[in-house]
Amino acid sequence: MSFPAAVPEIPAANVDKAAAYYVHTLGFTFDWGDEQGGIAGISRGNCRQFITNRSLRESYGNIGPTLFWLNLDSKDEVDELRTVEGRAREDRFRARGQTVEAARVYGRRS
Repeated sequence: MSFPAAVPEIPAANVDKAAAYYVHTLGFTFDWGDEQGGIAGISRGNCRQFITNRSLRESYGNIGPTLFWLNLDSKDEVDELRTVEGRAREDRFRARGQTVEAARVYGRRS
């Protein structure tokens, strides 16, 4: 399974004003959303971005300056990705002589 293109979520003080800047200055297309909803989608060619306001980010606990979304087509694809990535991670631990259980307990990442 291959990853889809990542979609950054860009924080903005005002979604409408930020979207207008991307459209009029950087040549993006406004796809959907507004300040009232707290989120907008913009695109240019294969590049897609979300613009979000503080209220929306706080309601979901998004505290980082920028988030990235992987837009998979279904729950099944999410489950498949987790399974494939989980197996690959477990294989890396085994290759290092570590047990998968120990890696899970200590939260180690490969």
